[in-house]
Amino acid sequence: MIDPRGWIITNNHIIPVKYDSDDPKWSCIVTIPDPESGEAREIYYGDPQVSQELSGKYDLAFIKITGAYVDPETTKKLGEFPKVFKAYNEDRYCNKRGKLVLGEKIRLYGYPGLSGGENLTITEGIVSALKPDEGLIITSAKISHGNSGGLAVDENGCKVGIPFMVTSDENESLGYILSWDIVEQFYKELLALPDAK
Repeated sequence: MIDPRGWIITNNHIIPVKYDSDDPKWSCIVTIPDPESGEAREIYYGDPQVSQELSGKYDLAFIKITGAYVDPETTKKLGEFPKVFKAYNEDRYCNKRGKLVLGEKIRLYGYPGLSGGENLTITEGIVSALKPDEGLIITSAKISHGNSGGLAVDENGCKVGIPFMVTSDENESLGYILSWDIVEQFYKELLALPDAK
């Protein structure tokens, strides 16, 4: 969640290829987990926002929360909207920001299919390699389908990037994270577009 209005940064490659913002069937479901159990505490509808120019360049897009999800069986709203959301882009959620170094512990938050894809799942590893010129962090933390578009934090809880890819051979796998510098650059360029709202 990058903005208290309910804007969520994620990977562009998780948005369906045939996505049409004018067709209501493409509305996404956004869950906000309980921090203790990882189960969905609030559920919302979200509208994917894709910039053809920037999303392709950075493999980033965002989802804008548009309303509270309504349970079709009970007709109960499972969230409150409009509301001010906790935007984890704020530094107050970070204990101590420092330079990311090799061997440092790193945690990934996501919804990998391996764990069922419904509850928030946390995996941990280390910073295995840094490619600052490419805006990449390589980690031993487990990444699989469903981790893309999640959040990577350092051992102080400070955001460091967004997991987006995994590579593997017959013995090992390594995950790739887009650094937060890249995320911030994408967001800055996005807000500068003439049709940004």
